[in-house]
Parts: sequence; C-alpha cells; structure tokens
Amino acid sequence: MKKISFLMAAIILAIGTILTPQTSNAKLTEMSDADLNEITGQAGFSIDAGKMIGINLKAETFSWSNPDSVNQFGEPATLSMADTTMRGWISSPNGINIDFVTEKTSKGTDVTALSVTMKDFTVAIDDFRTNIKLGDASLGVFGIQGLRANISGNVRVYTRGDM
Repeated sequence: MKKISFLMAAIILAIGTILTPQTSNAKLTEMSDADLNEITGQAGFSIDAGKMIGINLKAETFSWSNPDSVNQFGEPATLSMADTTMRGWISSPNGINIDFVTEKTSKGTDVTALSVTMKDFTVAIDDFRTNIKLGDASLGVFGIQGLRANISGNVRVYTRGDM
C-alpha cells in the first residue's frame, strides 16, 4: 500500500471541504416599533492597528512616463525611483475609523464626504532609500532616516465641489 504524503492529504481534505454542501438556517422575526427605536446602526468600518505593523519594502523600479513629453531621442519622458528600500512600522492604538457622512453646504445642499478619523496614529520610517532617475540619468540617491510622525485628527474627502 502506498503512503499518502501530508501535502496530498491536506489538498484532498481542502477540496473535499470546499465541495461539501454547507447548510445554514436563519429565522426572521418581526420587531415592534418600540423595539426598533432602541436599536442604532453605524455605517463605515474601523481598522485596528493597535499592534505594530511592520513595513519591509524592496522594489526594483517605480516609474512614471509621459508619452506627450519626449526627450531629445524621441522617447517618452520618464521619472523613476530605482533600487527602493524602506523599513519602518505603523501603529494606531485607537484604530482608524472610516465612515461616510452627509453634511449641509453653505448653499444648503447635502454633500457626502468620506471621513477618516485617527488618534495617536504613528508612522515610523527607520530607513528609506531610492535612486531617482530622469530617463537613464541618475539625479542621486534620496533617503530618509529616523522619521516619526504622530497623527491625530479627521480628514474629509468630499464628492462635490459646491462647498
């Protein structure tokens, strides 16, 4: 009798679990107006980044080209960041709340905004380095070390410009 490897057994088990019909039951219950008055709801969501989230980025090239602008050889103008590395972390002990809010403008119309609220949000860049290039020519290495930014506040992004 042939032995089945652990990986093969795990794959068979995973496929069997996916193919097995899953059943669930739900029951709708009518609620009175008094019961509904006791319930509140909230739109949006929160991101809990209370623990440190590490950043360890390595990228060969980030580049932006503009085909409407050409160099002396007729090639599109390109700005790039090469050999990019970044180490750091982010932390938010109070989480990040993201919500949609509706407000009245100075003209009296309703406007919807994306509201992002954060308190004691920390971004730390221990080491960031990149070689900035214009076409093939290097403009030098740009770097940041030991940056700490503590952010608290609210940012709103509006969908209309008639504020």
